Amino acid sequence: STVQPRHTGVFQNRKLAESSGVAASRRQPGVLWTLNDSGNEPWIFATDTLGRDLGTFRVTNADNNDWEAIALGPCGRRECLYIADTGDNGESRDRVRIYRVPEPTLPAGSPATPPAEALELRYPDGPRDVEAAFVGGDGTVFLISKGREGTVRAYRLPARAWAERNPVVAEALGGLQIEISGLGSLVTDAALSPSGDRVAIR
Repeated sequence: STVQPRHTGVFQNRKLAESSGVAASRRQPGVLWTLNDSGNEPWIFATDTLGRDLGTFRVTNADNNDWEAIALGPCGRRECLYIADTGDNGESRDRVRIYRVPEPTLPAGSPATPPAEALELRYPDGPRDVEAAFVGGDGTVFLISKGREGTVRAYRLPARAWAERNPVVAEALGGLQIEISGLGSLVTDAALSPSGDRVAIR
């Protein structure tokens, strides 16, 4: 059966001009985390399904070159927000980055995060435009290309990559059976189910 989307609200925070990904908090039910696309400050925003402004946080030691995805996942004993600075419309970036910071607890006492960890990476088969990312329960980061070249490709970064010398090379997992028939069918986001056994790809 087809589920029809419904409009629930409008973002109240006027700094949130081009939301380019969303992650639902597991520790704080009802809280959603989002971010702006390229050309914006390195901010993450807390909101909810009504679009209410629950806080804005500057990600310390990070730059928003072309942020495209945000996901929650483990980082040691904590829960972290992973930010994929992996957009590349011209498929010309030799290296891209993933940042991670501990998920802020609301209400927060500081408008800035602790210094972000950065993981610089490249793809084994050349630059890719990637707007979809999710993190497995063991800290593995999965990246899915937009499909500009006609094939949607998946990549993997194990949790140990954060301790390796940058840049790391993502592991190619191969193509996905997603038909690209125009701009509207390009892959722009992905999410892992709470049970960890299913992935939704937009």
